[in-house]
Amino acid sequence: MKHILKTLIIALLFVIASCNQKEKDDTNKVLTMYVGGLPDWKAFERSKVIDKKWGIECELLGCSGSSVAEKLNKKTYEILEKRYGKFWSEIHSQEVIEETLNWMLVHDLLEKDKTVIDLQKKRGEEFDDLRLYIEPLRQFEYVVYSVGYEDINKESVGVSYFRCKVNIKTKKVTLISDQLIKHNAYSNFY
Repeated sequence: MKHILKTLIIALLFVIASCNQKEKDDTNKVLTMYVGGLPDWKAFERSKVIDKKWGIECELLGCSGSSVAEKLNKKTYEILEKRYGKFWSEIHSQEVIEETLNWMLVHDLLEKDKTVIDLQKKRGEEFDDLRLYIEPLRQFEYVVYSVGYEDINKESVGVSYFRCKVNIKTKKVTLISDQLIKHNAYSNFY
């Protein structure tokens, strides 16, 4: 009888440990959020910064994917509520809004920066014509790539015309480089 009791206790402990391990795995697991329809691309890029912080990856399902996305996201929403609480969606949305405001500040600082203005004139562009890839570096700091396409060796290639570091707290723009380089993030324009 003692042997059976020991075996049951060990089995029960194993089951409890397995359940706890599963909960831990859910906590660290990157979740997929499905997006149906065509997103606002600028907002989508900004939200990806916050999604990454929250352990979320987005997958686009295209124009006909709205009802499918709703069904697929149900489990993801449950896990997010378990991780972050009942109001996770509101908090996430607020962080996306804050990131959007930061990107707008980065944009404003670049638009007024003399070095950036001179680089634009050199390329014969207006500021509104610039395509920018903005990437968070640290709190209050962003790296900005002015990106586009150039023909290199008879092939249209994504390039970065110049790179800057922008500190939104000190409102300082620092030119990193104005050398033309190939850039693999040319599809992520602001």
